[in-house]
Amino acid sequence: MGEDRLQSRLKSTTSLNRKGKAAIRPETIEVQQEEESIDVVFRFPKEEPIRLEDKEVEFVSRFGPLEFKGKFRMKDMEYGGGLAL
Repeated sequence: MGEDRLQSRLKSTTSLNRKGKAAIRPETIEVQQEEESIDVVFRFPKEEPIRLEDKEVEFVSRFGPLEFKGKFRMKDMEYGGGLAL
């Protein structure tokens, strides 16, 4: 699969989800292929910032039969009086 096609597919199946708010889709995706691995970097827009009040954000990405999920508690990401995102 070509890199452009992979990026397009990942953009449509990846999101940051917050309870009661619209999902945030990645703005850009970088795919870096190494000898034995592939690194994927997702960059999300900052127009609608994630806030401490969101309490929890879930990252979800699907690619074919694979699904990647991770939940992040905002309280655990607090540093110096604000969120370290």
